[in-house]
Amino acid sequence: MDVGAANVVSRTKANMFGNIIFGGGVGAIIDHNNGSAYEYPALIKIFMGKTNQKIE
Repeated sequence: MDVGAANVVSRTKANMFGNIIFGGGVGAIIDHNNGSAYEYPALIKIFMGKTNQKIE
C-alpha cells in the first residue's frame, strides 16, 4: 500500500482579527478552537509514495 503525506498551510481569515479588535478575544478563542478562523486550499493534491510534501 502506497502512503502519501503532506503539510498543508492554513491562512487566517479576516474575521479573526475583527474578533480580536471588537470582541475582546472571546470570539477569537472560540473561532480558533473550532477551526473556523482558518481557511485551507480548496484542492489538495497528495502524490502517493512521496513524503515531506509542502502544499501552500
